[in-house]
Amino acid sequence: ILPKSLVHRILRSVAFSLADGVVFQTEEVRNFFNKRIQRNSIVIQNPIIDDNLPNIADSDIVKEIVAVGRLSKEKNYEMLIRAYAAVYDKISDYKLRIYGAGPEHDYLYNLVEQLDLKSKVFLMGNVDRVVDCICRSDIFVMSSDHEGMPNALIEAMAVGLSCISTDFRSGGSRALISHGYNGLLVPVGNQHALENAILELATNRTLASQVKRNARLIRATNAKERVLPIWLDFVSRCIYINTHR
Repeated sequence: ILPKSLVHRILRSVAFSLADGVVFQTEEVRNFFNKRIQRNSIVIQNPIIDDNLPNIADSDIVKEIVAVGRLSKEKNYEMLIRAYAAVYDKISDYKLRIYGAGPEHDYLYNLVEQLDLKSKVFLMGNVDRVVDCICRSDIFVMSSDHEGMPNALIEAMAVGLSCISTDFRSGGSRALISHGYNGLLVPVGNQHALENAILELATNRTLASQVKRNARLIRATNAKERVLPIWLDFVSRCIYINTHR
């Protein structure tokens, strides 16, 4: 019996080879496939669908570090919590809030207790319209070991948070963040680099303001009015090719 992962790869390759067109979210993922599939493909980032993203004045920002996503191992919230604990003495006026639920909840809750941070680190669970809960926060962190094209990061940038993300293999964060311009990138699994990035944005307000201002530009680059026509054009071309063979 073939392993499930091998079966999945085989079926994926067959399906992609037979498709009239394939949409990838990043160049890095597209480059994983053979040249024939690449020729019949396009890279399109996720659009911002929400028409009601909040606009928060700088004067209303609170000293919070936030993260959003399922409490699962690949999100590596343990590294985020430990990084926060390591720099806490230097940014003790900041709190850490993690939004989401999942199998790692009890482990992370116990870790917070062990680090004596129950009054500073909060597991917030699932909420409706998380963007409304984080829009007044100062720093957003994506600590994942792997992701695709992360909508949580896109929304955090769109509402003007200073964002830090691990530079995971798919290239999703690298496609969104230009390091030092509209956010900061750190190597996957590198707690020390994450500590330094948190400290830099929390203490260097000139950099933080620049990053926030530039991050908001994603509202234009990833606006649905710009992205959806690219989808429609690609689908139309695929239909045309298929009907004129």
